[in-house]
Amino acid sequence: MSHQPWIPGLEDKPSRPDGVYFALKPEMEIASEIRRMAEREKRRHRLRGRPITPECLHATLHFLGRERQPRPGVLFAAQRAGEAVAMPPFDVAFDRLESFLTRPDRMPLVLRGDDGLAGVMMLYRLLGEAMEKVGLGPYVQPHYTPHVTVLYGHRPITEQRIETIGWRVREFVLVRSLYGEGRHVELGRWPLCPSTEVNLRGEP
Repeated sequence: MSHQPWIPGLEDKPSRPDGVYFALKPEMEIASEIRRMAEREKRRHRLRGRPITPECLHATLHFLGRERQPRPGVLFAAQRAGEAVAMPPFDVAFDRLESFLTRPDRMPLVLRGDDGLAGVMMLYRLLGEAMEKVGLGPYVQPHYTPHVTVLYGHRPITEQRIETIGWRVREFVLVRSLYGEGRHVELGRWPLCPSTEVNLRGEP
């Protein structure tokens, strides 16, 4: 008889689907700054949503689905993809705040940026290529908008400039987001390699 190795966060939960995804997470000092900004904007715009906890703030890279029990095969393939990525650390900078128009009663208020997110786009591409090689191609989306959700509001907020919020990205993670619990279970972590040479602007 073979035994499936235990994977943190893989415990069966009978009723609530959890999300699994690769992500970038700010260091706690920056995450706390983002939380304070979200609380200010909530008061200023009189929003009803609760700001995301600092521990759960993140920028998603690739989403691997939402299920009550993540499939071991997907998680093992994700581990292989994460290990295959070679890229140096980089800086990110978010300088805009706006709402994504999704559900009328639950609109994400998100941090956005332009030039300050070139590194995120490159990591998204490299990780996507690694995912395709290990059979996770169906999870790679053709379009990607880097962002950090700070709360879910009940009405939209038009785009506005904010004081730039950024950090140095030195790693990326694979997490299981426990639905309704406001916490993440880390399933994998991969450091970026300073000695790796990658053209972040995509130039030849």
